Order: sequence, then structure tokens, then C-alpha cells
Amino acid sequence: MDTTFLLTVLFLLASSFLGIILKGRSRDRCLKDFHGFPVCVSLLDGKEIWGRLRVANSGLEMCYERPHSEAGYSKSSTLLFNGEFDQIWQIGRPAGELDAKDEEERSLHLERMVHPSALRGIGRRFRNLVSSLRDAVLQIVGMTVQQAKKMGSDSKVLATQDKYITKMGQEALTSSLYEYDVLLERLIGKQVVVERFKEGRKLEWVGVLANYTATFLEVLDCKLAEEHVIQRGSPLIYRFRRFLEIVETEDVFSLKRLGGPEVEPKAWLRNGEERPAPQCSEIGEKRGLDVGEAVALPDWLEGGAIKLSLRRRMDLVLPRASAVVRHAAEQG
Repeated sequence: MDTTFLLTVLFLLASSFLGIILKGRSRDRCLKDFHGFPVCVSLLDGKEIWGRLRVANSGLEMCYERPHSEAGYSKSSTLLFNGEFDQIWQIGRPAGELDAKDEEERSLHLERMVHPSALRGIGRRFRNLVSSLRDAVLQIVGMTVQQAKKMGSDSKVLATQDKYITKMGQEALTSSLYEYDVLLERLIGKQVVVERFKEGRKLEWVGVLANYTATFLEVLDCKLAEEHVIQRGSPLIYRFRRFLEIVETEDVFSLKRLGGPEVEPKAWLRNGEERPAPQCSEIGEKRGLDVGEAVALPDWLEGGAIKLSLRRRMDLVLPRASAVVRHAAEQG
């Protein structure tokens, strides 16, 4: 058998094998940091998907806490492929609402970001160097192969395998989905202000920049304030069942906080009328509900709604297409 042909086959197998290994490991670094955690994927159309995140090189899977029953079958997860990532508004991990094991792993990750070890710093600088030199290295590989073609029979094998050698180099250097950014790199582990726009309104969120890729930003420990309206008489949607309970007895209809984010009733809404919610303490100071505390809902609210303010800490993965690190920040 011709030696050149045999070596061609070996090079082809080697490049394919290397490509399989590298592609299997080439998960987005921001998404990978949330792998295995319970998160909420919020889509641009307003839909929310709660589940435990599994990340692959081709996309992500949200595994439900319990199957969602449909007519004749049940769904146990939702898949989002890489080509659908432009539908994502954010991926949120609620800090302080995790179980003990997840909370410990999250705290360890945050500590590593804010106070990285010397070894971790060296590894990151090496990745930055490789990313910066990626195009140059690919050019060197190409020039080496072209030079081999001119060197005669001694380099015949190398010269005939040019496209396979080049392919192997490209696989090795582009599989990390890592993009070096000089401005963002110096802010890793520090507080930043992320700017976003929603329905024409500017939003600014403060958190710790933990990582970035060409597609996403990872920002930890963001303090978010949200307002939500809950319709009386309707069952609580899943995101509220995690930390709220409607208690209905013969004499009392009330809203009870089970845990999680700070909850403050803001107003009662009915037929276009809005009334301030009662104070949650005897001395009349406005504050949120304590864990286990309930607020009674007035009888006249039948068919109305409750406006709530939620204050929570969230770890976020944000698409760079709609989120920009606008400012460095300091602890206020």
C-alpha cells in the first residue's frame, strides 16, 4: 500500500478524532458556570422556563423539577439549540433560593471570581494569550505547510496533508468559544454596571462580572427590584409558588411569604382603582413580609389583583446582543 495514502488516512482520522474531542468540550464558558443549577430562562416573548440547566456544545436543556402533563403524554424538559439563543432575554439563577449544596457551590464560584488563586490567574492569562495569537498561529500553520510543498520529496507527506493539518489547527484554536476583550478582562471579579433596554426603558443592573464569551456575559450577585401583579382567584404561576402561598380559610384570604426574595405588597387593584396596601408593621413603617408572615387580602378585592414588589439577588447570563457593560462600579 502506498505510504503517502496510508498517512493521509491516518491524518484524516486524527483530525476527525481531535475535532470530536474538542467540539464535545467546547461549551460556552458563561453557560457552563450555570451547568447543573436550577435556573430560569426568560425569553424575549415573555415566556419563562424553570428547570435544572444542562449545557452541551450544541445548546442547552432545561430539565423540569417534575414532568408537565399534556394530553396523553408529559414533558420532562425543554431544549434550546445554539441557533435559538437569539430568543433569550436572560438566564437567571436566584441567589439565596438554592438548596445547601447548590448554594455552597455558587458561593465558592463567586469567591474564586472575586479572589482568584495564582494558578487560576495564570490559566486565564494563558487563554488570553492563545486567543490573541489565534489568527497568527493559524497563519504560521498555513505558511509551514506551504513551505513544505517546496522542499521536495523529504516533505512529501506533510505537503500532501496540508488541508488536514490546517483543519486540525483550526479545531484546536477555535473550539473554546473564547473571545479576549481587553476592556472586559480587567473588570473580571469586579463590580460593573450592565446597561439594557426593555420596551424603550433603560435598565441598569449592578453585579460582579464573572466571565464573558463572544455570545454572553456572566454577571453575579445582581440586586434586582421587580414589580408583579397577581390576579386574585387565579392559581399562582410556578415562579411565585416557590416563595408565596395563598392561604384561604372560611374567614381569611391572605398572601403568605414562604421564603426566597423580599416581598412587599404595594397596592390592591380592581376595576381600574388602585389602593395602597396596608403597612406591614404595627408602627406603620413600610417593609416587606417576614418569612412565614401573611397579609390579609380585603373582601372587596374579589376579581381584583395584588401588586407586589420583589427584591432579590440574581446571578445572570445575558446575551451580549442586548446587554453592555457600561460602567465600572464600586460597592455603595
